[in-house]
Amino acid sequence: MRLDRHLAQQLGLARKVAAAAVRAGRVTVNGFVATQPAHGLRVERDEVTLDGGPVTARAIAAVTLMMNKPAGVVSARLDAAEPTVMELLGDEWRALGLTTIGRLDKDTTGLLLLTNEAGRVRALIHPERAIPKVYRAVWSGALAADAAERFARGLALDGETGRAVVCRPAALEVLGEGVGRVAVCEGKRHQVKRMLRACGARGVGLHRERIGALWLDAGLAPGQARALTEDEWALATRSMGPAEALAP
Repeated sequence: MRLDRHLAQQLGLARKVAAAAVRAGRVTVNGFVATQPAHGLRVERDEVTLDGGPVTARAIAAVTLMMNKPAGVVSARLDAAEPTVMELLGDEWRALGLTTIGRLDKDTTGLLLLTNEAGRVRALIHPERAIPKVYRAVWSGALAADAAERFARGLALDGETGRAVVCRPAALEVLGEGVGRVAVCEGKRHQVKRMLRACGARGVGLHRERIGALWLDAGLAPGQARALTEDEWALATRSMGPAEALAP
């Protein structure tokens, strides 16, 4: 059996999380560090450890966290050049095989969810679920007067391959000069900034306030995280339209 598959089955991890742990040198087989996820394993004979603990004796609790992501860290388990959100967690949580549910750009702050339950990742980011994400946005430049109407219709953005990318209908609420709230129900690369740019402005700050009906805990300082309750998870997975997500 592949080593990453064995880890995933024994520990209840997503396969890519198990593979990342192997590549990071956290796994040994018969006392030797194994760095290839495809390493062939003789399950009944080989002794496997993760972070020094026997895999077969290790119980991994299912957990989902809410984090107030600060600027300057990337939403990844491992990165060769940049600090990651995982480095902000305590040892007891880093050992649980967490992965982020979706991503926030390096300079974007606010609500980020992490989990070691693969089903929860799919439940929240599947494109058909229409879970809104609400951001407080700051921009410079002259935003088009009809920007809100264009957001609601679904903007066409310049694609990275040269072809236009059409966004699903979104919502924009202008709160004042150069500041507003944006709700989107998908997660295209740099989507909110690209939408603002398509309407004549340049996004200079984004802070995610809400996922579904779940608001970021105001008591979490930047970089802090806490466990999510089941009631809060139900709020996070509540489907609604973007305009409804911005309603008082």
